[in-house]
Amino acid sequence: MSLHDPASVREWYADAAAAFVDAVDRVPASTLDRPALGEWSMRSLVGHTCRSAFTTIEMYAAAARARIDSGGELGVTHESPASYFHAALDSVTDPAAVTAAGVRAGIDLGDDPLDHAHDLAARGVALVDALPDDAVLLTPVGAIAAPDYLATRAFELSVHTLDVVDAAELEAPALLPGCARRAAAFAASLTRDDDVYTLVRGILGRGALPDGFTCLR
Repeated sequence: MSLHDPASVREWYADAAAAFVDAVDRVPASTLDRPALGEWSMRSLVGHTCRSAFTTIEMYAAAARARIDSGGELGVTHESPASYFHAALDSVTDPAAVTAAGVRAGIDLGDDPLDHAHDLAARGVALVDALPDDAVLLTPVGAIAAPDYLATRAFELSVHTLDVVDAAELEAPALLPGCARRAAAFAASLTRDDDVYTLVRGILGRGALPDGFTCLR
């Protein structure tokens, strides 16, 4: 179970995408406008997940091609998924803008949001299947190798699938244990040095995790 081996990452992404689609297929349409995560409704949560896990891959692959076609350099900025994730987190100076982007993504799903989410997932998975392991994607916070970016997207899919399951009160989580284990390992890799001891003690029962503790900071 590697977070760096391209084949393992692709397997995680494919399994997480399938789990997300399965969860979305079981979401009652009546829950679309209910609160789901923070200020997001279910529609916003599904829209955000589709954008972050599927649409951005297409956007960043196109940005990389445009840079190369214009004769620009495309050296890798981030040497690991965690490096990219922290840079992306650090670039968020206005949390309200992130919330608003999720709301817009939900609106963009249109009149049949759950069907549209299904289509976006299929399109994203097909693009990933065709994406070479040595491809480089150009994100707003720098260039990153495709497998490393896919690991961050598989993490987003895994986490938000659980969010969807919880918000819709579905009977059983759709996430495979392998996806959950990879997500847990990825979350641990994101933990800052001053928090890692607290995390280890907490998950081993050597101490309680403080209220509000998160690796996403």
